[in-house]
Amino acid sequence: MSLLNIIILAGGESSRLFPLKEKNLFPFLGKVPLEIHLERVKKVNPGKIVLNINKTSRKLLEEILRKHPGRNIEMKNFLY
Repeated sequence: MSLLNIIILAGGESSRLFPLKEKNLFPFLGKVPLEIHLERVKKVNPGKIVLNINKTSRKLLEEILRKHPGRNIEMKNFLY
């Protein structure tokens, strides 16, 4: 197990991308940004990945995480 832990910040409100409600779920080159990040993170084999999220996107992000089984990914609510 690696000593490297990674935090992915995915808790913003997407206010600058109006009218989009969730920038983390907007497809880019056929994938959402979170999927792209997770694929890149896999290459460094981290011990743990912490996904810092907001409450409103939890269910949608859980669906994306199901595509990446076997990873030690923990979701934490973004506080502000």
